[in-house]
Amino acid sequence: MSMFYRCGVYVKEFDPTRKDKIFEAIQSYWHFEEPHLYESTVDDNERAIDAEGEANLGNEEHAFAEKLAILIWKANKNKCKVTVSMTCLEDLPTESYVFDEENYIKIMAKV
Repeated sequence: MSMFYRCGVYVKEFDPTRKDKIFEAIQSYWHFEEPHLYESTVDDNERAIDAEGEANLGNEEHAFAEKLAILIWKANKNKCKVTVSMTCLEDLPTESYVFDEENYIKIMAKV
């Protein structure tokens, strides 16, 4: 079963000269529309590559994240810290609020 996700990948402690190769690796595997790839400064001693986009992953979240990490490590030609965050957009928590006649009377009396 396919489900729709919002994904973020955060790469830290990478070789800055390999940044473009890391971006290419992310884009080659992560087939999302309109990727948002950017580099940000976390603090004076650390740079992070961030990517956000939506992916149709099915039930393969862990396999997707692991494959992405492998491609990033290969592009970096060394270890680096890779974090992949995923939110299933089709199964978000939902809160419902029902207002009936009794609520109407109580609430409108205060207005």
